Amino acid sequence: MTKFMTGLAIGAALLASLPASAAQSICTITDTSGNRLVYGFTDVAGAPGMTSQNLFVKNGHVLSRPYHREIWLFRGNDTGGLVWISTETPEWSIRAVVTLDGVAALLWKRGEIKGAGSCTLIAETY
Repeated sequence: MTKFMTGLAIGAALLASLPASAAQSICTITDTSGNRLVYGFTDVAGAPGMTSQNLFVKNGHVLSRPYHREIWLFRGNDTGGLVWISTETPEWSIRAVVTLDGVAALLWKRGEIKGAGSCTLIAETY
């Protein structure tokens, strides 16, 4: 019972640390083909629920287009985690959930898991 209560306390602390926005978030995911992907997001000023993908790296190669910032919708989910949904290709999403080990992330396409990894969520401070 003590391990359970300790785990519950850690989980609650991690959940409380999640930002109310996607201020700055980095998700590192390995897809089902073995590719290592890094997604970077920053909030869109004045647009609640929207975030800009400002970084995309695949196997160490930056594939972001410097003058193009794909917009993703951002919201909390029913498990207390976060969801990013691409507006350009809405069949793709990243779903993050709080675990005892941190923030786990799954890359989804049309209802199928296409990768797994973790996210680092950095809330803005004012």
